[in-house]
Amino acid sequence: VLEGAQLAVVAADDEHRIGAATVFEVVARVGNVVDGAGLLPRPRPHALHLELRELKCGYHGWTWDLAGTLKRIPNRKGFGTVHMSEFPLAPVRVDTWERLVFVNLDPDAMPLADYLEAVPVDIAWCGLGDFRCYATMTIDVEANWKTIADGYSETYHVQTLHPELHRCMDDVYAPQKIWGHTGKSESLYGVPSPRLAGALSDEEVWDAYVNTQGALMGMAEGTPFPAER
Repeated sequence: VLEGAQLAVVAADDEHRIGAATVFEVVARVGNVVDGAGLLPRPRPHALHLELRELKCGYHGWTWDLAGTLKRIPNRKGFGTVHMSEFPLAPVRVDTWERLVFVNLDPDAMPLADYLEAVPVDIAWCGLGDFRCYATMTIDVEANWKTIADGYSETYHVQTLHPELHRCMDDVYAPQKIWGHTGKSESLYGVPSPRLAGALSDEEVWDAYVNTQGALMGMAEGTPFPAER
């Protein structure tokens, strides 16, 4: 965790839950580049508040410096003998790729660049670093996260679960590529499914896309077909 006057500690939006742990970042003011992170030494910590050069628990007031060293405990005498060095913030591995932040609680984990394998090169064409968050969506599902991830790894289920996508998505040509522990699944949008018997005009494909995907892409309902393009 870096120190220095140019650093600002996190606000609530910079906290992340990983299992029972809360991870937060110490970020540089310029560019919001993540330089380090800390892990609170309790299973269910309370919210942190933004302060100039320290991290303070907004519930009990315990305060750490930006190096993760415990500095202050309110009414410390009431705890008897307390060795401040026994309650540091545990460092965690933090790295970035494009505008994405990766946090790993395993100090012996492989470097992020090795973990990503061929993904950065394969996706470089889309300029991921130029993307900005338009909206976030949270949906609670009573299932393990891998069950949800599996649903995005194939298009075979589209014909049964999402037949409305046939008018604007090719669910037949969906090649997959596996590099090792990472991989990709491609899906073509803006074209009709080969499963459809009849041909569709570009306007019909556009309308189907707007109706099914428009809200996710920032397009208002009924957005007309851009004929000039």
